[in-house]
Amino acid sequence: MLGAVCGFVGMNVSYHLDLPSGSTIVLVATACFLVVFLAGGRLRRRADAVHAH
Repeated sequence: MLGAVCGFVGMNVSYHLDLPSGSTIVLVATACFLVVFLAGGRLRRRADAVHAH
């Protein structure tokens, strides 16, 4: 599901900004990965802090 969303967003961004589609999709997917990775680390730390008490 996330891959389809990244592909759709990447294609739209590449169309409107007149950029190559493949590299734009890869950049959008990388940005999504970083957001999920950073948010996951913060959520994990919060869960550990709650369970420690």
